[in-house]
Amino acid sequence: ACICIRASALVSCLAENKEKVFELHLLKLNCVCVSPVAALNTILGRWGLRASPAWNISGEPCSGVAIDETGVDNNPNINPAIKCDCSFNAGTVCHIIRLRVFSLNVVGQIPEELQNLSYLNNLYGL
Repeated sequence: ACICIRASALVSCLAENKEKVFELHLLKLNCVCVSPVAALNTILGRWGLRASPAWNISGEPCSGVAIDETGVDNNPNINPAIKCDCSFNAGTVCHIIRLRVFSLNVVGQIPEELQNLSYLNNLYGL
């Protein structure tokens, strides 16, 4: 997911006598792309948690349990848990749509990195 922030600046060009010659309004778009793996690791780290051993946190998180029929709702062995939807781009692109963190005593602010999981539509179990 990419986050873009607009930054603007007003630049003035002055002559030797300090008279304004012209002003230029610059608009810059700064974009930062964050991988879902980096976002997940950061989110879990902020909560003092680690990814489930069932996750692939070094490569493609949408693999294994995240995309198969394994139920994660009441499975203590997969907690925290993610589920992905792989129906994008004719089944060639997957996105994390669910993040479950159940009974892990997570407290504090919801991490801003969640916005990097732009397809997340279900955050539960906090």
